[in-house]
Amino acid sequence: MRICQIVDDFPPQKGGGTLLHNQSLVDYLQSKGHDVEVIVLRRNVKDILSFEKQSAESGYKIHNVYLKNTKFISALSWFFEIKKIIKKLEKKSKIDVFDVHNSIFIPLFFGRKANVILSLHFYELTCPVGVGRNINNAWPMPCGNFSLKKCISCVSPLNYFFWKLLRKYAIKKSTKILVKYRPMAESLTNNGINSSKIVLVPHWIDAQKINKQTTRSEHSTFNFGFLGRLANEKNPMLLLQAFEKLQNHYENVRLIFVGGGALESSLKEYCVKNNISSKVKITGLLHHDDIYTELKNIDSFVFTSPYDNYGWALLEAMATSRPIIATNVYGIKDILNNTKNALLTEQTPDSISEKMEHLLKNPVLGKIIGLNAYQTVKSRHSLKNLEKYEELLEQFKQSH
Repeated sequence: MRICQIVDDFPPQKGGGTLLHNQSLVDYLQSKGHDVEVIVLRRNVKDILSFEKQSAESGYKIHNVYLKNTKFISALSWFFEIKKIIKKLEKKSKIDVFDVHNSIFIPLFFGRKANVILSLHFYELTCPVGVGRNINNAWPMPCGNFSLKKCISCVSPLNYFFWKLLRKYAIKKSTKILVKYRPMAESLTNNGINSSKIVLVPHWIDAQKINKQTTRSEHSTFNFGFLGRLANEKNPMLLLQAFEKLQNHYENVRLIFVGGGALESSLKEYCVKNNISSKVKITGLLHHDDIYTELKNIDSFVFTSPYDNYGWALLEAMATSRPIIATNVYGIKDILNNTKNALLTEQTPDSISEKMEHLLKNPVLGKIIGLNAYQTVKSRHSLKNLEKYEELLEQFKQSH
């Protein structure tokens, strides 16, 4: 089949789970003989230049579109540029399926018939925060109440009404809506989207390969780790505050932030102010091979998002077979069971610090939790989930 993937995240830029997910899917589809074209909305000219050589070597068929900024004129520019690319591709031969990784791309198909998969990476159909001006630095969540009165605290009225129109059109135009885990599917059906349109294809990850690549290194300290973007939706400051409490009572503990982002400078300032800089390491953005090298130094992972911890970073951490501590937020209980394959915690420094101390005092429990986490991710998020995506493609083939 001929497939066109439209994304806003793809190598060679440094990035997280979404980037890896997109790339691994393209690799798999090409290995199965599918003809895959990828249109990428870039925000960095360097990414476009560096990928020209890499795409030729790897066999990817990449079409880069540069987004200078998010202003209206620039948005119109990329919109028509992508339409031009699609038209050029279809002159060669018909595209069987468009796999669109953001609802903002759906209007590209206005006035035409097409098989469109809308692949959701977050709750963009159940919350307007993902569109336009974000007043309180919030993150899209399945609130279940789309009233202007409730949403106005997070988005402007203009962006609220734009999101309402976009959501309605995206649901109508998408042939199938692909989600990565059950809580997201439930949030869609609970908010009026027909279940027959929703397809669950869980994240896939090579847990055994990651486990071998992240074998614990020899080190004398107990290192807690944070894996992910240093951004408000991940709330790394909460972990730093918890660690600051913990290290007052345990000299032999360290904290490693594997990732970079907007809050990096704030975290460093907090470390300096509280005299803990020597005990905290912040790696900054890393290429993925370097991330696995850094994970060898971590003895336990802590996830502190106030919204949702269930993503690629969590699955990678589980694959290392190290114990997990995670805030007990929406959807997490679908994969983590308190005291069985993780320690779930409240969203306070005291609660998180207590769980960290509990692991220090109970190393045997930590080992059991880590091994259970590994077995969970290996059984539920194996590479076999890629076959479910191909089964979805077969549905389109049979409909012709």
